[in-house]
Amino acid sequence: MDKDPPTPSSALKGLATKTTSWPIDFSAVRSPPAWLANTATTIIFLFAVALFFLALVAIIRLAIDLLGDNPQRASEAIKSLLPIAAAAVGLPLIIWRLVILNQQTRISEIKTQIDRETHYTSIFSKSIDQLGQTREVNETREREHRLETTTRTVPNIEVRLGGIHSLTRLGEESIRDREKIENTLRSYVRENSWSDRRGFSSSAPAKSSPRFHALYAWSRSEEPDRDKALEVWESEVTEYTQNQLKWGASLSETRVDVNEAIDAIVKLRRLSQSTPPDRLYECLFVGRSFSSELLNATGFERCTFANCFLNLKENSDLRFSNCQFLNSRFSGNTASIFFVRSILMSCGFEDLNDCSVSLRASTAYNLGFSASGAISFSLPGSTLIGGWLAAPMPITLDARSATIFQFDFNGISFSAAAQFERCTLVKADFRGADLSQVEKISPQALASMRVNARTVHPKTTGRPESWPEYDPNYEDPDEIPF
Repeated sequence: MDKDPPTPSSALKGLATKTTSWPIDFSAVRSPPAWLANTATTIIFLFAVALFFLALVAIIRLAIDLLGDNPQRASEAIKSLLPIAAAAVGLPLIIWRLVILNQQTRISEIKTQIDRETHYTSIFSKSIDQLGQTREVNETREREHRLETTTRTVPNIEVRLGGIHSLTRLGEESIRDREKIENTLRSYVRENSWSDRRGFSSSAPAKSSPRFHALYAWSRSEEPDRDKALEVWESEVTEYTQNQLKWGASLSETRVDVNEAIDAIVKLRRLSQSTPPDRLYECLFVGRSFSSELLNATGFERCTFANCFLNLKENSDLRFSNCQFLNSRFSGNTASIFFVRSILMSCGFEDLNDCSVSLRASTAYNLGFSASGAISFSLPGSTLIGGWLAAPMPITLDARSATIFQFDFNGISFSAAAQFERCTLVKADFRGADLSQVEKISPQALASMRVNARTVHPKTTGRPESWPEYDPNYEDPDEIPF
């Protein structure tokens, strides 16, 4: 995989100490600061020197009493000399024995540490082997009125699940190896997310998306054949979206081992909250539900999402770079979602509240937005093709340098922060919309809007001559359901 396995000398260095109920931490005693160790060593040395001189003085006094003329003092000196002599002989032996025991203890600890490192290294190596396990299956099919049996290699899902769980357990224990294990699992997701249980790999359709020059040419031209060129472009877009959605519908759901690897990444990332989240890239996700915790734990780049659900609750600053979304749904609040150079096709945003959605240099086909509170949209350099928006409160739309084609803003109220400058509007529907608070809007954008008599024009500009006269009680025949 991307990272080397942990070496025996490093595996135990990051071994996480298990939490106990004892509230006192003795790590400072085991590894004291240099100034504290030097001070303690100096004090002990001075104390030992003082004891040595006291013992020397005591021995000299005993020798004087022993050699003196007083028999009683000599007798007492002999009684005092015996324990001193025993201590002089026994104390070095005791110190020597303690030194030997300390060395033996250190050797035992080192041996235990090496054994434990070797054990964890063997677990890592065995788990890596399990991630690549396959098995052979026999298939029988009829060919030219004869039954033929063929053997095919498929992933061994059960064994791979065991390897994933072993790596997860090792990542929980070893802090130093946790990043390597996360990168290994990311590589596993990237290399296996495009394959199904039968071992068949999927590949995206090769046809590129139609260019959008026809929209710009239609908005800037008054030639009679501009509608015909736009119809040709619409048919190309319809064919392109149908092929993409058909391909997405034909995909098998993401394998269970890939899903388990993703969940393991989230679990390990939860233990590494201090480090910034890494990214999953070049992955395929089909039919998966993404929790808010998963979206917070990792980023996504050059990934493809088909028939997925993304829960955006309590998220912030989610970023998807060069990603593709097919028939997927988003739901949540208090989130900032950034799509950079991405493609969204037949996707829905549900129950948005206090959300910010930004599409930068992206393309969206047939999007649906349903908001339950305040929301804001930013579309710098992006293109919206088809779709609708429903919101009970005024929205903030930054459409600068954006291209919007046949998008439905019916009945929407726009806030004063909304901007319609340097944007291209082609058959965009603003019937019944309230633009009265909008201050930054170009005359060309006003003239190209599809409106009716209930559309409220901006207060900063006069009502365009091409618009019908304002009538708040007007009923649009296209809005009547019968």
